[in-house]
Amino acid sequence: MRLFLVCTVVACLSSQPGTRANPPQNQESQVTQQQPTTNLNGIDHLVLSGFMPSQQANQKPGDSHRDSNDSRPNWWMVVLTAIYCVVVAAQLIVLGVQARRLGDTVAKMDEIARCQGTDMHSYIEQATRSASAMEKVAEAMTLTAQTNRQISELTRERWSQQMRAYITVLIGNASYQEREKNTRFSALPRMKNCGVTPAYNVSYRIKAAILQHPVADDFEFPSLPKDQLGGCFLGQQQEMIMLGMVDDFVADQDIVGIKHLTSGRGLYVWGKVTYNDIFAETHQTSFCQEILWLPDGNVFGIYIAGRNQAD
Repeated sequence: MRLFLVCTVVACLSSQPGTRANPPQNQESQVTQQQPTTNLNGIDHLVLSGFMPSQQANQKPGDSHRDSNDSRPNWWMVVLTAIYCVVVAAQLIVLGVQARRLGDTVAKMDEIARCQGTDMHSYIEQATRSASAMEKVAEAMTLTAQTNRQISELTRERWSQQMRAYITVLIGNASYQEREKNTRFSALPRMKNCGVTPAYNVSYRIKAAILQHPVADDFEFPSLPKDQLGGCFLGQQQEMIMLGMVDDFVADQDIVGIKHLTSGRGLYVWGKVTYNDIFAETHQTSFCQEILWLPDGNVFGIYIAGRNQAD
């Protein structure tokens, strides 16, 4: 726009009329000579004519033409001013449009900012809810992991319980005293592996004695020997016979009463079995039995309550 204004000014200046050259000296003499022939009426005109020649004589011929040019209006200045006003008005209109559009842009940006603030608030709330949900999920996962660990441990424990060896002691055979054969009362309980896997390092301690019948619940049996017997391998569903013999002979007249439990005394055998399972865990089985002979000569046994235990 400024370039257009500069070009307009330059064009107007180039179109301005120049000053004409001074006329030659002969024209001045002609003007001077024509002045006395001027017809004037009246005295005033004579007086004026007496003064006018001197003024006209002093004025150059080119000055009258210049005065006529100066008296004309400067139309190019008017045109330039009008063009400038039009340009200024156009600029004002453009600036007004730009200001209105800038206002609309600011309002739109304000609206966008408010919407973004609302969206950010919603996003923060959603993120907070997500964090709370994730925390609950983490707690649930922790609880699930703990539960799975407990289940795994319980499953391993139950599996090991199902797969391990279990040794029990059953009532076996027995023999009564025969002095002539140098045989004392003795019991032969049967050790049996009832588990599905072998038992290792199987050893036992056993003792037999003639004690009162029946024994009290709080009766304390004599101590077992310190030495362990056995130390062998016992496969699944296999049996092994143990031997427990009383230390001394009894009176021959008491033999029948002991065999049939009629004399207030009976043959007792008790002990403890120690072994390892396939998981290298050590287990023990304690037993206590009372042995008697039926009238037909068969051996019969009784498990003493509270004295037979296994882990």
